[in-house]
Amino acid sequence: MAVTLQEQLFSWLSTDTKPAGVQNGAQGFEFPSMKDYFFYEGIWYPKPHLHLPATTVWTEALVGTGSTIIGVDWFQIESGTTASSTAIRRNGNGYTTMAGVQYDIIDWTKAIVFEFMLNSYTQTSTGIARVTLGKATGAGYANPGVRSIGVRVSNLTLEGIVHDGTSLTAFGSLVLTDNITYAIRLLSDGAGNVQLFSGSTRVGTTAAGPSTTGTAGDNTVFLETGNGANAAAYNFMVGNVRFGFGS
Repeated sequence: MAVTLQEQLFSWLSTDTKPAGVQNGAQGFEFPSMKDYFFYEGIWYPKPHLHLPATTVWTEALVGTGSTIIGVDWFQIESGTTASSTAIRRNGNGYTTMAGVQYDIIDWTKAIVFEFMLNSYTQTSTGIARVTLGKATGAGYANPGVRSIGVRVSNLTLEGIVHDGTSLTAFGSLVLTDNITYAIRLLSDGAGNVQLFSGSTRVGTTAAGPSTTGTAGDNTVFLETGNGANAAAYNFMVGNVRFGFGS
């Protein structure tokens, strides 16, 4: 008796086995189970399965009165009140291991999901904070200069930022409310298209994202803030940092 496509898909969902004849997503990557991925606008994206808990494994880098505090799965990243102060927490580069490439390389040709919770609770007009995936482990407080995706918050305006290995592009805009937590998600489809979401709302899209394999060591998650010229605090919290990589 012939098996219908509906029966094949039900079997796939039930047994974690991809039915014969069912093709991979638009990027052509293999995946072990439909349960591990979600389908959005023609692309199979990996569900965020790798959680980076808030621990002292994250390296701290401070300038001036910058400081960080580790909470229950949260980091508080604070500039303090001396002008030109910065604070950074960055994870070790072994955490972003992907199948098929060296342990400290991101293959940006694969679909990638990067998500986290963000709360800006003290602002100043010259303050800039960033949450990014892809900078080098030893990089400092600055916009990404290598293949990366993430967000930048200027005072209370959040925008997406991507770097394709040649240039930085900002896209989308969301005005945050003081001391309100936002669920941020970025989808990178492997072909340079990156989408930014706040909850279920799409904030912006760009076709200028990374789409080629990165360089060894350029795979770090950065949480960073700086108050710029103002002698005032610029502080935010980031937690529940997760990502998923297509295999």
